This record gives sequence, C-alpha cells and structure tokens, in this order.
Amino acid sequence: MPDLGMDNDKEDGGSKEMKIAVVTCAFDNAKIVDWLRERGDAIKDENWDKLDRVNDHIRRNLKKDS
Repeated sequence: MPDLGMDNDKEDGGSKEMKIAVVTCAFDNAKIVDWLRERGDAIKDENWDKLDRVNDHIRRNLKKDS
C-alpha cells in the first residue's frame, strides 16, 4: 500500500512511511443480531418483561447450538 503521507514525524519534516492493514470478517450471525436488536428495543422501551423473555429466548437457543 502506498504511503498516505499522514504522519509527518520525521526530523526533516517529511512523511514517515505508513502501512495499513485491512481485515474483513464475515459471520453467519443474522439470527443473533436480530435477537440483540429485539433485546435493545426492550431496554430502550424499558419493557423489562419483554427483556426477560428475550433473554430467556437467547439463552435457550444458544444452549441448543453449543
């Protein structure tokens, strides 16, 4: 990757070489993301009964998968 010139810490005022690594990860976790969104909505709405139900649902389904 070429030097982007964003780091001017050399004594002569020039740019130091910068290397950037890019890592992309993908997971098949749509089900878990949906559960966490539902859980977040329950917390946002202060619906503690729904939060308990969602937590139980998540717990049961994670035990099945392990």
